[in-house]
Amino acid sequence: MKSTAMLVGFVTASLVLSLFSCAPSHQGTFPEAMSYGNTGYRGYNITKAQDDFLTYIRKNPCGSLLFSPGMVLFNITGFVTAATIPNATVYMAVTPTTSFSHCRYVVDHCFPFWRATMRNSTTFSFTHIPPGSYVLFLKRTSFSASQGFPLPHEFNRSGYELDIVFQGGDSSCSMGVFTIKRRE
Repeated sequence: MKSTAMLVGFVTASLVLSLFSCAPSHQGTFPEAMSYGNTGYRGYNITKAQDDFLTYIRKNPCGSLLFSPGMVLFNITGFVTAATIPNATVYMAVTPTTSFSHCRYVVDHCFPFWRATMRNSTTFSFTHIPPGSYVLFLKRTSFSASQGFPLPHEFNRSGYELDIVFQGGDSSCSMGVFTIKRRE
């Protein structure tokens, strides 16, 4: 028992030391690294590395969630246009565009940030949703007979609007695509 504790301590110490010895070296001094001076993101002075990271996030084919302090978050209740099997799951993922082909890509390749078990075989709800574009989807195996489509029904508005872009799908899934944006 004592030898196991010593071994765990040795491995932990070795890992910590290897992290410090393998840390990337910086080119230039710290003030030079901070002198990038890009103020493109909400007026903040950011470094080149931060700018590259934000560019990567914005170009991510799966979309991204960027939260900021004081951001308005929404609760959404929805329904499916046909009854589902008991305990079916509806998923919701961020989508950078609302085209049918891109939403199918998101369904097949991207992580759904939210999921909910259907209530009463037709209703669902999600909480803490920031403004953006989303795809709701159910797998075809969620339906026993006819295939329905998930649609948002209600959300707390507070100066924002929810636009349903389309509902559709194919033999593998049903989708409902919508956006939440500030009312113009």
